[in-house]
Amino acid sequence: MFKTSIVFHSINEAKEFSVLASQYPFNIDLALGKYIVSAKSIMGIFSLELSKHLELIAECDQNHEFAKKVTPFLAAQKQ
Repeated sequence: MFKTSIVFHSINEAKEFSVLASQYPFNIDLALGKYIVSAKSIMGIFSLELSKHLELIAECDQNHEFAKKVTPFLAAQKQ
């Protein structure tokens, strides 16, 4: 299980992330408080408050290719 915090600063970033997540066969979710949505669903992502830090939960390990590709979206990278 790979977990990290991500943040989107634009609608385009959210779209790019959804497209990236859709390329992988395993579950990838975004959580904000009690709300959890599939990162593969652009409508689900838009239902969250995009200006907040979101918890990314992916069913892969931190060495997986996906974990490396999410680096531009990491909240720690955008402080």
